[in-house]
Amino acid sequence: MNSRLDMILSRFLLFSLLGVGLLYLPVSAQMPETQEENTKEDSPGPLVLEEPPKPLEPVHPRTKQQQDLLEATALFATGRRYEQREQYAKALQFYKRALRFEPDSIVILNQIYPLALELKRTEEALRYALKVAQLDPSNHQLVRQVGYELINQGDWKQALSLFEKTVQSDEIDKESPTYVILRSQMGDLYFVNEQYGKAAESYAIVRDALDEPEKFKLPARFQRLLRGDTGRFHERMGVSYLKSGEPKKAIKAFQKARDEEPNTGRMAFRLAQVYFQTNRPDEALAEMEIYLQHAVQPEDTEPYELLKSIYTALNKQKDLIPRLEREATANAQNFPLQMYLAELYQDRQQTGKALAIYRKLIQVNPAGNEKAADYIQEAFLGLLEIQLQQKKFAPAIQMLGRSVQSDRSGQLMARVLQGLEDYFVTEATDHRLAEEDLELSDEEEEKIDSLRQETYQKLLGAGNRLKSNRPENLGYGVRLAAAFLSLELQDWDKAEEWFRFTLETKPENPLRLYQQWGLGLLLEDENERAVAVFEEILEKGLNDTNDPLIHYHLAGALEMAGHTDRAIEIAKEAVAMRGDLALLHQRVAWIYYHAQRWPDAIEAYKSITTSFPGTDAAKQARSILSSIEVIRKNFPEAERWLEEVLDEYPDDPSASNDLGYLLADQDKQLQRAFRLVKIAIRSEPDNAAYLDSYAWTLFRLGQFEEALEYQTKAVKLEGDDPDGVLLDHLGDIYQALDRKNEAVNYWKQSLKSLKDATIPDPEREQKLQQKIEANSE
Repeated sequence: MNSRLDMILSRFLLFSLLGVGLLYLPVSAQMPETQEENTKEDSPGPLVLEEPPKPLEPVHPRTKQQQDLLEATALFATGRRYEQREQYAKALQFYKRALRFEPDSIVILNQIYPLALELKRTEEALRYALKVAQLDPSNHQLVRQVGYELINQGDWKQALSLFEKTVQSDEIDKESPTYVILRSQMGDLYFVNEQYGKAAESYAIVRDALDEPEKFKLPARFQRLLRGDTGRFHERMGVSYLKSGEPKKAIKAFQKARDEEPNTGRMAFRLAQVYFQTNRPDEALAEMEIYLQHAVQPEDTEPYELLKSIYTALNKQKDLIPRLEREATANAQNFPLQMYLAELYQDRQQTGKALAIYRKLIQVNPAGNEKAADYIQEAFLGLLEIQLQQKKFAPAIQMLGRSVQSDRSGQLMARVLQGLEDYFVTEATDHRLAEEDLELSDEEEEKIDSLRQETYQKLLGAGNRLKSNRPENLGYGVRLAAAFLSLELQDWDKAEEWFRFTLETKPENPLRLYQQWGLGLLLEDENERAVAVFEEILEKGLNDTNDPLIHYHLAGALEMAGHTDRAIEIAKEAVAMRGDLALLHQRVAWIYYHAQRWPDAIEAYKSITTSFPGTDAAKQARSILSSIEVIRKNFPEAERWLEEVLDEYPDDPSASNDLGYLLADQDKQLQRAFRLVKIAIRSEPDNAAYLDSYAWTLFRLGQFEEALEYQTKAVKLEGDDPDGVLLDHLGDIYQALDRKNEAVNYWKQSLKSLKDATIPDPEREQKLQQKIEANSE
């Protein structure tokens, strides 16, 4: 925390509240004059001197810290003036710029996040409130509020980091309810992140508090809150001890959970885990029998995998399948058990028994049961793999059709086809897709691709034969499955034939079918064909007049197909339908950008920054505006847009990289440029663009050998087709090291790459040509 700045700013706040203004504002704050201050009558005439004054030379030049302090104070003062005039958006902008110069100022931060909330910029407010909480962990209420909001957003890592810093603070009472509640939340976060040792440590503190609530001043309602569901707290504690290698403590925790939890079956499984881990397989088997007798519905197949391990340790492998068969007969709705048994049958070549289970599973109605849906998908996949192994392609495509029929969105079939990748890998190589760090050779990749193509061709061939023989008997599912396979094989005419054949079944939702067709084409860059499909949707009036999704996709396809004016027309129609969606405004701006209509693109992206302040859309718009200005060689504007990004996201690696590169490329503010590119490269050490910026800044600083190391790495990371600018930079570095032959080689490669670029850069091309000619022998 910068106590000196905070003292200055605190005094300023006091004076401003008393109505006392600052005596001066530095030019860098750029405070506009009011009309009253700018009247000619009050303006003094020019001062005429015989000799012009000489600029004052300071005896002790300001240090960087002093200059930053001065800038922050001036910017803060300007922000305060705007806030007093109720120009809150402007005030927020200046406060955020002030924070850039003094990033640890609590006073500035305490002005920012309430103001962001006032402007209804919730995401922005959270970012700055988080920084306040990190800098001031003694603000326990704010810490908890921010932490819980982060958890709600799924940012567990950030929430955990915040809680850790707070509980380690000397300012928190280690025997207070707040401390215990934070520790409870940390335990759960550690648990779900599989940091079991730390989870056990936090849970132990909570357990002590529950055992001695008076010592921790823990009200009864807090005790109930911490215990949660009966037995669950001690179960999590036991799992944490078990996973972190403390089995004795795990046994005690599970036994305590069993005392509190009526469902002794689940605790029996937990105890079996501990006993097996401590080489007590007989006791583990006894507990597993209790587990099985209670007919617990597990979340996955872990209990049965444990049972298999126990039987193996006891040399009773032959007893496993009969025991699971008895259990499966008694519990037909236990999907993990049914699936595990089917896979065991399949591994033992008992195909008939496996097929019987798979066929029963695909009959289940998964409505409202997400877990059941997952196992049904696995059952479809198991059936399909067996049919493919047996070369039964007609039943296989009918099975694919059933997967479509049971889930008309087509998502189930897509997941089943994705699941087949393991089958293709296993059949074509000696590997399995599930292997850790699996790296396939080019030859193996070719074999897998060949098998995939051959399999899809045979499936589609079976579909064509079924269509030729009895077309009227082919249902919706098989027809759509064949259409999807045609897309996979990039047979666009055949895909159209099958999609239109599917439409003949009069589906309940033809719009969804058209969407699947159009998006499939769009993903394969078949833009003209995709345009035709989306246009047909509009012509037939299939889309909801309040839903702009088809317009959004059509506009993108039109632009990619080179029909810019029509694309803009359609994109603006989408905006007219739902102007509150930033995504639609982004589509309009992107079309202008892609068409290289820079003035229109600039206006469109500027509109996004004002219409959706404080959002990722505004951030992205500013970054793109900067890129456009770079293309237009308007570097001051390019820098300004990046400065605005960094006002809201001070540590954003992309904006830091881009601004650092811009400064270095213009050979100015090199120390600041170096600080900025270091932010980027620390976040992604293997990002080629960041490495290029880092190397180029080192080059500008005269550190040529180090620049060569990073620039070479950047070019290698680009693979066989490196960016022309990276190659140009590498050539310049070699020239600086007096290695002209290598320099000319890379300049020639750069020139070739730039001539093939989407956006031409004739100025760079001309300079490259001049360098090549001047340095060629």
